[in-house]
Amino acid sequence: MRFTGALLVGSLVIGASASIGAQTNNCPAPGAPGSITAVTEDACWKGADIFAYMLPQLGNGIAGGNTTPGQGGSLGGFPHFALSVRVTGAPDAALPDFGSITMSGTGRQNSPPIPIKKQAFGLGAIDAAVGVFEGFKLGVGTVGGVDVLVSASYVPNYESGPTKLKVDNPIALGYGARIGLFNGTAMLPSVGVSYLQRTMPKMTLTASASGTDNISLQNLDLKTTSWRLTATQSLVLFGLNAGYGEDTYDGATGYTATVSGQTMPLRTVSATVKRTNWFAGVTFNLVIFKLVGEYGQVSGGDLTTFNGFGSSVAAGGQKTVNDSKNYFSAALRFGF
Repeated sequence: MRFTGALLVGSLVIGASASIGAQTNNCPAPGAPGSITAVTEDACWKGADIFAYMLPQLGNGIAGGNTTPGQGGSLGGFPHFALSVRVTGAPDAALPDFGSITMSGTGRQNSPPIPIKKQAFGLGAIDAAVGVFEGFKLGVGTVGGVDVLVSASYVPNYESGPTKLKVDNPIALGYGARIGLFNGTAMLPSVGVSYLQRTMPKMTLTASASGTDNISLQNLDLKTTSWRLTATQSLVLFGLNAGYGEDTYDGATGYTATVSGQTMPLRTVSATVKRTNWFAGVTFNLVIFKLVGEYGQVSGGDLTTFNGFGSSVAAGGQKTVNDSKNYFSAALRFGF
């Protein structure tokens, strides 16, 4: 029995130092009483594990690197602003190979591991920042400037073959703020700290892989919360930037599955994980536009799954939900 590839489609459109993670699902334990059959029991656990496996990768696709591409300190008070169109991609993303996943008809099984394949993907966002307080001037710069941050994610309704995606509202907004610890002159860097919470539109996904196998994900939801410590140095025609911080990815969904004509009652799964995030990049100054490129890495977390991912442990190919991942961000920024 093959598991539908629908979970991947839904995931892609949503989606260390101290690190924590927590996850829950209401799949019954083997042999426990409940209205779930041996056929759909394996689908329940594999669906929950795939959700946990994708969450850290998709969360970084939303959170990205800098909260405002290429920005270190504050903007310098009103009316200064920055508007950026950003794409964050993961060149070494590893996604479940849904077409090769086999369901057990005799209860949950963790062998063989869930197959995966490398497949780069990216997510986009619009980030805006508005200066509200210039800060206090010193002889060599300013301190204490404040910016308001807004982020917008857009996901449209989607239908292709047996797969249908419906969103409650195609636009989801995120909010935050940045404090300029120090805005330097031409010879000194600018440093700031920011906090930003982003969300994706809630959605319902239904799809099928065959005439009898299908899955439905209801109220698929993902939220990220990030803080960043950033620094930039302007060198006239271009600038350098770097940052470090932490992301919290919070996701949940309800899901059902039909395997070989047997339908699993609605089940729920949720997960929360913290990951550290570092990045470095370069900004090219094009008069009123800036072209920003960043490269970074996220790592950490202690999520666990019943199933493994990839090839066997003996072959050295086993992967976990907490593997570190590299990413890049590219942005076109307008403002003054």
